[in-house]
Amino acid sequence: SVVKSSTETNGLGYHLSNAKGLLSNPVILALIAIVFLRQTGFNALEAWVPYYLTADESEGGFGANALSQGIGLGIVTSLGFFMAPVLGFLSDKIGRKPILVPSMLIVGILSFLIMYMTSIVFLLLILGVIGLFSYTLGQLLQALVLDQVDTGIEGTTMGLVLGINQLLGSFSPLIAIWVSQTWGLSGVFGFASILWLAPAVVLFLTPVKKVNSN
Repeated sequence: SVVKSSTETNGLGYHLSNAKGLLSNPVILALIAIVFLRQTGFNALEAWVPYYLTADESEGGFGANALSQGIGLGIVTSLGFFMAPVLGFLSDKIGRKPILVPSMLIVGILSFLIMYMTSIVFLLLILGVIGLFSYTLGQLLQALVLDQVDTGIEGTTMGLVLGINQLLGSFSPLIAIWVSQTWGLSGVFGFASILWLAPAVVLFLTPVKKVNSN
């Protein structure tokens, strides 16, 4: 494993030693950044898709009806249910990175294309493909993080990763609002696109440990 469990006995010193080891490891730090960027990108889509769909065109929105709004939000957040078992199985067989990198690239490119859609049908199709990948990738990233550490410090690892992610993520809505006010509602999807493409590049360059497959 990339990060070894502390040799100290269980207790506060044990957990602090493990946390120090995690934060001094470049692979774990890279994965913290990747988890944060992906989660922020997902949150941007989840929060802004419904508003963008029904906002008036004069305000930079798509101007669709409430039914399209419900469908759009539903497919972005729920279609991952069908894809999760497939991606999970493939990641166990061929590794997390070969699944995560192209999947995040797909979501990033499609998020960018949202800005140029003029047909509600094509827009919903794009949102559907995004929905197949977007939520599931968060679970695969958590599995990838756990692949990098020894047995016995999984809780410390995920608590640290998710805690930092939650802290940094509290600023992301403010950034999204600034983007929408500066470049319009569609600009948020350019912002979301960067948040998906950047972690794909970082993960591609990060030497993560491959999970054992049978």
